[in-house]
Amino acid sequence: MKCSYYPLITDGAFVLRSTSIKLLAFVFVLALGGGSLTALQLYGSHALDREQETLLAGLHSQLPDFPLSADRPISILSDKMINPASLLHDNDTPEQRTASLFQPRAFDFVKRPNVGKVSLSPSGKYFAAAHRKGRLHYAVIYDISGKKDPTVLNFNNSTIDWISWGRDDRLLIGYSLLVAFQIADIRIFFGGARVLAANTDGENPTVLFGGEPSVAAGNFDLSAVLHLLPNDPQHILMPAFDDKDRLGVWRVNIDTGDATIIEKGNAKTAGWFVDNAGSPRIRIESNKRGDYLNLFAANSSTGEWRKISSGPWDSNRTPNVWPIASTNAPNEIYVLTHSAAEDRVSVKKMNTDTGVMTPSKFKHSRYDIRGGLIDGRASRFLGAWYVDDHYTVMFDDPDLQAHYDGVRRFFNDSANVYVQNISADAGQFLLYVSGPEDPGDYYIYNYNTREVTPLFATRPHLTNDHLSRVETIQYMSRDNLTLTAYVTHPKDKETSPAPLIVMPHGGPESRDFVSFDPFAQFLASIGYRVIQPNFRGSSGYGKAFAEAGYGEWGGKMQNDVDDAAYELIKRGLVDGDKICISGFSYGGYAALVGAVRSPDLYRCAASGAGISDLIEFLKTERKDTESDSYNYWTKTIGHMTRDKDRLIKTSPRFHAGKITMPVLLVHGRRTKLFWLTNHG
Repeated sequence: MKCSYYPLITDGAFVLRSTSIKLLAFVFVLALGGGSLTALQLYGSHALDREQETLLAGLHSQLPDFPLSADRPISILSDKMINPASLLHDNDTPEQRTASLFQPRAFDFVKRPNVGKVSLSPSGKYFAAAHRKGRLHYAVIYDISGKKDPTVLNFNNSTIDWISWGRDDRLLIGYSLLVAFQIADIRIFFGGARVLAANTDGENPTVLFGGEPSVAAGNFDLSAVLHLLPNDPQHILMPAFDDKDRLGVWRVNIDTGDATIIEKGNAKTAGWFVDNAGSPRIRIESNKRGDYLNLFAANSSTGEWRKISSGPWDSNRTPNVWPIASTNAPNEIYVLTHSAAEDRVSVKKMNTDTGVMTPSKFKHSRYDIRGGLIDGRASRFLGAWYVDDHYTVMFDDPDLQAHYDGVRRFFNDSANVYVQNISADAGQFLLYVSGPEDPGDYYIYNYNTREVTPLFATRPHLTNDHLSRVETIQYMSRDNLTLTAYVTHPKDKETSPAPLIVMPHGGPESRDFVSFDPFAQFLASIGYRVIQPNFRGSSGYGKAFAEAGYGEWGGKMQNDVDDAAYELIKRGLVDGDKICISGFSYGGYAALVGAVRSPDLYRCAASGAGISDLIEFLKTERKDTESDSYNYWTKTIGHMTRDKDRLIKTSPRFHAGKITMPVLLVHGRRTKLFWLTNHG
């Protein structure tokens, strides 16, 4: 799990190293005529300390009002689907209503929401949110009864990364600082991340690790939380590097900021997982780039560490065993896993002493289980989630499952209902609801009264009037494989022909599902139909489906993408020959391949960060990564020597002369910027 935001779980953290960034900074210092990386880091730490002093001095300055979007609960038994953005216009005059029906621009779909990171307190008496006004960021603490005015903390230009609760009267806010200086035409950026703890009235603001200046000086990233320690309300567990550059586990006082190390790591340690008692149970080691991990488990009796898992890491691929929650037993944890004989990922209980796995009910016949749902405050495993065509939760408690299913029906099963927090004391879910016709809104659901209260519309400028329906379709590939795709229809043309955009996802071990996609929604708003196919090689459908794409870049995977377009042509939903292919990353590669090999199907192509030369890509991976990660790409794409002819055939670079259509290329540009963040 990544460590930027912890709405429910704080049982694990993974901190990426960046040795290559260190090396770049070191070379830069040498080029200036000497010096040391340590000196540069100390300067950066000093600059960040000054920036932090400025932030703390201004926490209670320039405090605007932040009213709620709505304050009236609605019974889910009414079966009325709501959207806070629409509720805002309930009492508008006809003139105001007309003004709200403006034609949104591209920017209106992709701009960042002005509210987010909402978190419910353990008792359910308070909730907090991050707000933006222009470039300024604020953390706002609300009394849920509305009897007290909100407390506002001004973070100025610092970015609020996450919000959680140390206890009911003590809020935790993870935030990022950025300072820079320039020499000639080179800008040096120092990035840092910290955690601020504050009372619900904004008093006693304390930066964690503030009592450990030597630790703070050696860690630019001090914002990950491992465990909230519900039985120890004054402390939490956090990872931090010691003076020997080893990532350890620290017990941190949330009232004073003081910290004490309780477990030391080694030179390769990149993360930890702790059990319900706060004892380190899993140690995560990574390669230099942080894209291949080894997991070690501690024996509950001897403390001896034993390797239990290895595998590539990114947002869609995890090692074959991944810890998600603790049980009450000292040698047992819940893990995401599948054996060599199993096609799909499920949740099992693993004995960390013996490695023996016990199956659980959290599995699916068609889809991979993607994660666990954990109440970090109570250290309680609540269930698991997967994605079919929507985000779906499987609760361990049948009563909670019934409530969740009822809320899904309340939103007509057309949106994804994410459970952000649970307050067992108040019987409340904090929900984030997002879908094609609901671009991301926060609600509180009281499962005692079965009422939903809207809190915030994250994009109040986009209402149902601006958004398009998404249809799930099944289609058959040319070699008889059943595939799923998602079609965003332009309004008023749901059954009539329209120009088509084929938009394959990146990864390629990723997937699309029914969601609010700002690119698809914008294109639909100006009259295009968009199809997003989950071609073979996509994740979430099991190991066999993902591996069916291995060695098929530019081959059967591309056939699946093209066949999605042919399916809509067959259904009479395409306006003549007006079809374009567009995507980013692997989707950008697929767009370029489409331009090369399918000029009779597509009239244009747009490639964002697309790979054009598979052999060069593999060479770069071999040079920049350790062997395990390179072996993964060799397995999925091909071998540079044995498969050279095929790789040349499927690399658009070697066939640019065949392209007859307009092609838009989008890439980042190389700049003279140095990020100095010693641990990622």
